[in-house]
Amino acid sequence: MKKSILSLFALALLIVACSQVKTTDQIIKELHTSGEYTKATAMIDSIIAINGDDIDKNYRYIFIKDSLAKIRYDFRKTKDEVLEYVKKRYPDVTDSTIAAWHLNGVMEYRVIDGDTLYFRNCAPNVFRVDPTAMTLYDAGDDGDRPLDSVLNINLPEILKTPTGEPTVPKRMRARFTIRVKPDMTEAGDTLRAWIPLPRTDFPRQTDFKLLATSDSCIIAPEESYAHKSAYMAKPAVAGETTTFWVEYEYTAWGQYFDLDNMKVEPYDTTSAVYKEYTAVRTPHLIKSAEMQKLAAEIVGDETCPVKKAQKIFDFVTKGQFPWASAINYSLIDDIPAYVIKNNKGDCGQVGLLFINLARCAGIPARWQSGLMYHPQSVNMHDWSEAYFEGIGWVPVDVSFGRNQALTEVPMGGRFFMGGMDSYRMVANSDYGRTFFPEKKYPRSETVDFQAGEVESSTRNLLCYRDWSWSAKVEYLD
Repeated sequence: MKKSILSLFALALLIVACSQVKTTDQIIKELHTSGEYTKATAMIDSIIAINGDDIDKNYRYIFIKDSLAKIRYDFRKTKDEVLEYVKKRYPDVTDSTIAAWHLNGVMEYRVIDGDTLYFRNCAPNVFRVDPTAMTLYDAGDDGDRPLDSVLNINLPEILKTPTGEPTVPKRMRARFTIRVKPDMTEAGDTLRAWIPLPRTDFPRQTDFKLLATSDSCIIAPEESYAHKSAYMAKPAVAGETTTFWVEYEYTAWGQYFDLDNMKVEPYDTTSAVYKEYTAVRTPHLIKSAEMQKLAAEIVGDETCPVKKAQKIFDFVTKGQFPWASAINYSLIDDIPAYVIKNNKGDCGQVGLLFINLARCAGIPARWQSGLMYHPQSVNMHDWSEAYFEGIGWVPVDVSFGRNQALTEVPMGGRFFMGGMDSYRMVANSDYGRTFFPEKKYPRSETVDFQAGEVESSTRNLLCYRDWSWSAKVEYLD
């Protein structure tokens, strides 16, 4: 009897011990969370080596390893470097204020292998986000740039046209270039590149013509792919920059929907459009209980879809979410929640917040992105579209809705609740979708596709760290 009791006790101890054994994934997650990136990377490398060339087994480990590399790239400023910038412009800043910035996300940081390192654009962001710091120095945002003078001419011209009609076309010739730094892979290894191209499957973008490319290319069929791209591949040469480029022409159109004076019909909630574009889509459009509550508070008793959308637009643009330079979207689990928590967001972040809130309120909404080809201000940009029954898809740019420098437009930034200027290049009709041909490795940017993507036969190449992009535009009319 005594022997049986001892055996049972030994078995119980064995079960407890086994239950406390951590899996490899748990260990990696703990190392990641605690900032022990070197150890986490070494463990991942060991797992990848054991799995060999099985990309299906290795894919998520490669993704985690790439994420650690992205964090290292994004978070590389020391506290002294950040404070040197801040104190030059805000000499009276106190330690308690700095501590508060740590807590509320104004100064974003990570602990990496024992060192506290700050987001690469942390210092300028202080003057974009903190109310007191904003009064002391202008670090730049979505407004008050060279494009504002263009918009103050372009938008009034658009408003002269009957509602909803594409108008004020701009014919442009663009050359988009990717330059891969020397020796990012072994000589002779194939580098693969995807370059964004203008879509032609909606009225505001027409007459696309591919003029020339650096290498033979495959163009993604836009009817089945949300990211329109030109794919090229060629071997790397030792010690040399590898360059890919495309040159094209297309016509971009402005548009404005006078929604207050247009008839909106009740939604057909059984339609494919309604179901798809009000649906949950992880990880960024999850319609959490908190987000649904917020949407309900914003729209209140309003039943008109247009007025609901306008209320959401006003909520996002009224000033509580100023523009700030953003960390890599791939590093954020839930972008709309991130915006609410940190009280800031760049164009894509506030765009996703609008889409999520709209879907919570029963308004179909979707993503668009690409480039802004405004004179003197070529840049990446993201925005949205909302769907109203009887009208169709309507452009919405909450990021430009924050613009306070639109002095020649009667409604100011609110033009962009139903309006769009004539200088966009739309490459994406959704976010985070697959490429054609498909990428082998995780993307540099898992959400957006604006700068392009590059990989070798052995790894993804990280944008800016391993390669850069540029675009030059000529205006033909």
